Amino acid sequence: MNWALIRKITLTVLIMLSLFLTVLIWRNPGGYVVQTDTPETSVISSVTFDRQLSSVFGPTEVVYHTNQSSLLTKDSKVLGNMFSVFQEWEVTDIADPITLNGDNYIESVTESRAVELIFSNSIPFGVYQETFSFLPREYENRTFNRMYIPIDNPQSVYFYNTHSMLFYEAEASNIDLDLLTQVLNDDKVEYLQAESVSLKEHIVYLPVEPFEMPVLNYLVEEQPNSLFIERLFEDTSEIQTVINDELSRYYDYFSELSINNDKDMLTYTRPSVTNEGVSLTTTVLNSFNKLIQYEHWPNEVYYYGYSSVTTEVEFRRYIKGYPIFGEPDYGGTFITVADNNVTSLEMPTIVAQTPISDDHSDEKMYSSQNIEEVLANAGHDLETVDDIKVGYIWNYSSESNRVVTLVPSWYVEINGNWMSLQSVVNEDKGGADDGF
Repeated sequence: MNWALIRKITLTVLIMLSLFLTVLIWRNPGGYVVQTDTPETSVISSVTFDRQLSSVFGPTEVVYHTNQSSLLTKDSKVLGNMFSVFQEWEVTDIADPITLNGDNYIESVTESRAVELIFSNSIPFGVYQETFSFLPREYENRTFNRMYIPIDNPQSVYFYNTHSMLFYEAEASNIDLDLLTQVLNDDKVEYLQAESVSLKEHIVYLPVEPFEMPVLNYLVEEQPNSLFIERLFEDTSEIQTVINDELSRYYDYFSELSINNDKDMLTYTRPSVTNEGVSLTTTVLNSFNKLIQYEHWPNEVYYYGYSSVTTEVEFRRYIKGYPIFGEPDYGGTFITVADNNVTSLEMPTIVAQTPISDDHSDEKMYSSQNIEEVLANAGHDLETVDDIKVGYIWNYSSESNRVVTLVPSWYVEINGNWMSLQSVVNEDKGGADDGF
């Protein structure tokens, strides 16, 4: 056997393979991920989740008003069944709005049995245009954040915006009342007895009694940089790459993508193109179409707000019916779209993918009265507060960077900034502000 010939052939094959890999990397510099020197390597996932428009822009809470009380639930099964109930319904006529203050609205919704749907922010009527047999053009960009249906008169539907105080009465058909009451009266649904609380320019439902919520533990999974590169850049061969332990930076002649490797946060910018003349409905729908390309959170994601100044649209991750908050903000995705292109994008590149068992006890959560007392002691009455809700804060485990602990806490929005209730107390005592 000619061993010299075999060695020559083997060496030639290895050289050709090396050249092939070198050319491949040179032509597509963004197609690989540089792992940082962390104690443990994150799991990588790029699973895409199918998100429905009716879910992302749907209600985040349901309040079942009976003759005795108001019962609040965030049960995902109830919310999902509500989509089924309203899948076939049709609004046949909507009247001109009237101005109705918060007290009169609460009186209207609680004077008889009703189911009230609460949205995380003001939703343009145009998003639900297919639900209306005819939606006047001037209604397309008007908004609502509440909707309720009297159970004893399901032919009437009411829309309300707690900020503008505009109240709409509409006629509806094809609402399956039997299915609706079956969903609401399911013995497995967990309700909290709640009461309405008037804030600065808003109304919220808060629990009458203290309650408990679980602390959650999840395995963290990281989305590969290549996933975002391929979808944000039209021609990856033009990309210049700068990568170090702290930052991965990709840019071409038009745009730049930066991923903070320490915080797992992504920032993308592209030269702004005028978005003048684009309606609110079109803006939020365009942002939704981009959201489903980049957001890989395996649980619910909801529309959370819109800036009329920057045209930026915010979506927020939810888990077990509650939003994710924190600093860094691992719950928020912020998108600006112009001429059907993403001009700015901020979002986390990691997800809490797999639940794991935990040894933590449940957290005891304040009642409505407790919250009011804590705020008063910190120098805030309810008329200075924009919003109040329970959320989960994202904390990495001290034992592993692949494990996140999600701790429930009350959060308040003051002057447009969300803060944990504890940080409001600390601020009153002269401590640091951890608002976000």
